[in-house]
Parts: sequence; structure tokens; C-alpha cells
Amino acid sequence: MRVVYQRFFPVLLLLLSLEHLCSRHACADEGEEGGVNHTVGGNLTGTHSYRSPSLLSIGDSLVTVSETWDPSDTEQYVDVITEYSAHYGAPAVTQVAVRNDTLDFHAVYKHKEDRESTMHPTAVAIDGMIFVLIFCKNIGASGNQTGDAVIMPHVAKGVVLPGGATGNVWVNWTQLMPIRSLLPKVIEGKRVSMFFGGGGNTIVMTKGTLVMPVQMVRTDDQRFATIIYSSNNGTSWTVAKGFTDSGCRESSVLIWKRKMLLVARSDDGYTKVFESDYMGDVWTESLGTISRVLGNSPDRRGPGNQGSAITIPLGNETVMFFTQTTVSNSSDSNEGDINRIDQRIWFSDGSRMVKVGHIYWNDHLSSSRSYLLYSNNRLLCAYEMGAEKAYAITVRSLVGELENARFARETWARQDAYISGICSSAKESAPCASGVPVDGLVGLLSSMVNGTAWVDAYFSVNANFVGGLAGPAGLTFEGTARGGRWPVGVQGQNQRFHFANTHFTLVLTLTIHEQTAPRAPVLVTRLYENGSYIDLEFSYTDDKRWHIKYGAEYGSTSGQWALNQEHQLAFVLRGGTIAVYLDGKRMPTMARMLAGNGNLLNITHFYIGGYGTVKQSPRDRLTIRNAMLYNRPLKKAEIDKLFAAKSGITAATKGIEPLTPKWNHKTKDLEPQSGDGRADHAFRTPSWALPLFVLHLYSLFM
Repeated sequence: MRVVYQRFFPVLLLLLSLEHLCSRHACADEGEEGGVNHTVGGNLTGTHSYRSPSLLSIGDSLVTVSETWDPSDTEQYVDVITEYSAHYGAPAVTQVAVRNDTLDFHAVYKHKEDRESTMHPTAVAIDGMIFVLIFCKNIGASGNQTGDAVIMPHVAKGVVLPGGATGNVWVNWTQLMPIRSLLPKVIEGKRVSMFFGGGGNTIVMTKGTLVMPVQMVRTDDQRFATIIYSSNNGTSWTVAKGFTDSGCRESSVLIWKRKMLLVARSDDGYTKVFESDYMGDVWTESLGTISRVLGNSPDRRGPGNQGSAITIPLGNETVMFFTQTTVSNSSDSNEGDINRIDQRIWFSDGSRMVKVGHIYWNDHLSSSRSYLLYSNNRLLCAYEMGAEKAYAITVRSLVGELENARFARETWARQDAYISGICSSAKESAPCASGVPVDGLVGLLSSMVNGTAWVDAYFSVNANFVGGLAGPAGLTFEGTARGGRWPVGVQGQNQRFHFANTHFTLVLTLTIHEQTAPRAPVLVTRLYENGSYIDLEFSYTDDKRWHIKYGAEYGSTSGQWALNQEHQLAFVLRGGTIAVYLDGKRMPTMARMLAGNGNLLNITHFYIGGYGTVKQSPRDRLTIRNAMLYNRPLKKAEIDKLFAAKSGITAATKGIEPLTPKWNHKTKDLEPQSGDGRADHAFRTPSWALPLFVLHLYSLFM
């Protein structure tokens, strides 16, 4: 196999000659005075495999760090190599970077492991120095030695030299520092046996502190993610005091809003995000944000594959990108059942998240690990692809994906600007004079529909609806089978509303036109507990009262409603308890405790305007002007603003010129999630006119 560079790199790729720091049969132990230098196969021939890539930008060069091996080598040693592309920023080309018949690489270390088990070289660079966290296999260890005595972690240091300064040596590998002394003795009362590289993104902090993710392994094979860091240019290293939950494996480290984040794949079936106020002293899962959104598999089970996570500047803001590998079963009439590999890239502003591209997809070749890098205003990704034990690494410049992200962010900003400017009164003393709150607003349903999809103005998660007709005042429901279903837990692999299981605010503006039954549902929060569904149902009654009940309880009534008069309802979840606001006023008797403080709910859907079935929805008629979902509990003053502006809140339909991307992108990206958990690809003429910029998004990306 070979390393391939696409759309960016010059024809010639120079491969680093490395001064060897480990022998072919053992890596230097702490007690030994240095290692035995050894050169591995200059000008090797044959097929080679490459895995576990890292990308670094050093000056005008792009450096790739990866594992490699020769499948014909009967001893099955694995090398770590570094290579670089000079003249960073050359015209885009597609080419072979390393040809098998002229291969010239040298080992930083070798280990005699099964090739399916990689050692995750993890790299960081600063001021012309490269540090690679590596793990040497002590092949000379006796049979009764385990863990720390067999797998020995080291940090290799290389000094970048000016091109041509020492012939063909571009990086002088000057040091191999053993760091097994950093290994903590116990985690949660059980002994730690070894630790590996996190394999994901590293960072250099503003004051020059180098940070690399690692994973600790206990004797019971439980894994925990954390970091190691150096504040003195790699002279010494420190392991963080805190650790993530058990089951967290490879991770990436990044800085977000003055907090350090650790984004780790988890055995629980999804990517977890942990935050720390200071250098990993304590890691706390960042529930209620983007943690647990991305699933490891379609059924959100198993450890999945390593992804990458970075922050980059976009306009005047900092945003996040994530990669995700999905393995799913697909069927082809000629070939039967096959596995489809799909590497996706996601974009987030910290609240909303949208898929902006497919990095790689194939029905035959595998792909698992990837690594993102933003440098020189380019977003790059190195990723694996291959079959069985033969892998290549491809590096792509994600031009279209970055443009998609800019497009999405500008659309969100324009929608925010429109909504925040809505107010029902021009008076400075009006409650909404300072603007409708948009901080944490992740979903808005109003009058935009596409077939049976009730379109989310922020292109996150669409609702499905039946028995509704869109108009300028919203969506009017009528008949016995009516209502919209906004999915939470049933979105499928990726649950962009997972925060709702921790905290949320859901606001509805509605008008009741006709009432024929003793009680008719307006808003239902459906939960799944202990193998059965339980509903928190908010309804209006035939005696002009509002009614709420949870599960099998009789429920309670409060307040009053009037025919053909617009009302506003707000559900606010905080600490496991739902607070209810009607027309801006809190209704204490309608509050319900759904879970203990700190316990997660398992919400499957929000039902709006009815359940959508004949059995559960009476033949009434009502209009939902808007439904707004926030990823945080709103304060009373913010709810007052929403109530004052209730009649004007809708998605932007006028005064916004269409956004025209500068590329011709034909992949099905920027997909809002539909109510059945699948991407809604087809664009059809809607029953109510979508705003022009929405039409552009759908026509370009769907």
C-alpha cells in the first residue's frame, strides 16, 4: 500500500531519514545507557502498510507521522515513520507520495505485535521541534512479565533542521525519553498496568505548554483517557491528576471557551466530551452540550473507531470540527450484504451541529482512524483506507467541506439576527426590547415544510407531521390523525438533541380554533423507562382549562385558555424537574419531577399539536405558530421576552438574500435529520414557500 496525497501536495515528497533510537530486538530500558542505533531497510521494496496518522504543520512543511510495516516481514515488526511535504501550499495535485520501489524510511521504534493492534503514535510540534509519544515492545521480556515491563512508553524528540543542512537528514532525532515513571499506581482502587497514546489531536497552549492525549489501562483491561503535558519544551512531562470515566479510549484534546476538552470514543457506544478547568486535574463529562451526540455505530453500541476533533477560527468566531467513522450493513443485488464505511466530518458552533461532508466512503475498503489539521487557512485530513492488513494513508484538503461550514455558519448567523430583532412593541420598555434570546437556540419549527417534514430553520433535526397545513401563521392541524413528532432519542446513530435528557427549554406559540373533546393534547414529552413508554402530556380541556399529567396519574389543571386567542407554553427542564410557564407566568402546581437531580432522562420524542394517530388525537383544530428548542433552561426574564414577541417569532422568510456558495458541491451534505432518524434527501415543492436561502441549501446539498 502507499501514502497518497490529494488536491494539495507537490509531486515530490521527501521522506525523513531518522537516527534510530531503538534496536530491532529491544527498546532502551530506563536502566540502560541509551539505545542501540539501527537502520531499517533503506530503499525497501514490496508492499507496505500505513496506519494511525498524525499531521503537523512546521514552517512551510506538512509532516505526517504514522505506523508502517512490511507485510512480507515474517517477524512482523511495526515502525513509526515521519515524512514531510516541502513547499507547503503548492498547487493542488493527486499523487503517490511514497513509491514502493524507492521507499526510504527509518524506524523510531519497532514492536512485535499483531498488526491489528496499533500503538497510536501521538505527535506535537513547537518551535522547530517534534515530539512523538511512542510505545516500545520489549521483545526480550520474560514470559512472566506483563504490562509496564513489556510495553514501555517513550517520547522521541526531533529537531527540525533547515532543508539540506545535513544532507538527507531533515529532522535530527536527538533524544528518546522513557516516561513510564508517569504511570499512576492505581485508578479507582485498581492497579494500572500500562498506558498508550491517545492517537488524536494534540495542542500547544498560548504559553507554549505541550499537551498530548493518552489512555491508561488497568489490570482489569478498563481504559481511561487523560493527558500528559510539558511546560518546558519537552524537557520533562507530567501526567494529569484526573481521569475520564472508564471505557474511554483514544481521544483528542482541544481548548474551548477557556476550558480544556477531551473528546474520547467510549465503549458506551458514543463519543463523550469531558471538560477541565485546569490541566486535567478533574475531568467532568460535559453533559447537555455536544457530548454523546455522535454514535459509534448505527445502534450506538460498541467502542467504534477513533475520530479527530479540532477548533479553528471561522470569521470572528472559534468553531469545532469532528470526524466520525460509521460501519453499516448495506445490500447490493449483485454482491449481497456488505459493510459500508463512511467517514463524515461534522461542524459545530458549540450548540448546533451539522454534517458538512463525507471524507471517505467505500463498500469494500476499511477506514477507521483520521486526523484533522487546520493550517495556512486550509482544513486538512489524514485518514486510513485499506483491507485486512494492507492500509494506506490519504491526506485531503477539505476545501468544499470548509466552505459548507462557512455557509452553514452564515445561515445560522442570519437566522439569529432576524429572530433576535423580533419584538411586538417598539417601546424601549417592552420586555423584548433587548431582543429575543438566541443563545442556545438549536431548533425552530414554524411555517417551513417539505412534504411531510416540518423543517427546522437551523437545519438540525426536522420533525415529521400529519394532518397539518402550512400557512403564514404557522402549521394548522386538523382532524383525528394530526400532530408533529420531533425526535430526540430515536434520531438514530447521531442524536443532536441529546442535551434534552439533561436540560432544555421548549416553547410553543399556539391558537386553538375548535374544541370538541374533553381533553386534547398540545405538547407531549415521551420518555422510555424500564422497557415501556411514559408520557408527560400537556392538554387543553373542554372547560377552558390547561391540564398536565405524567404517566398514569390523574393530573392537575390550571390557568385558562380562550378560543382563537394566541397563547404561549414553555417547558423548562432543570435538575430533573419540568417547570411550566403559561403566557409568561409560572404555574407551580403543574411542575413535575421526571428524574432525580443529576440523572439523565431518556426522551424519545416531543409530540406537538397531537400524537399523530386517530386513537389519541380528537377532531379539533389548532395552529402552532412556532416551536423553539433551547439547549439550556431559560431564565424568567428571557421567557418574558419570548412572550412579548410571540406573535412575530418565525423563521426568516423575507429580507434575506440567498447565499451562493463559490463551489459546485454535489455530495449530500448539510443534512437535517428527519423524524424517522434518516437523512431526508429528496427535495420536493413544499406546501408552503420555503425561504430562498433554504431552497439554495436544499438544492445544493440534499
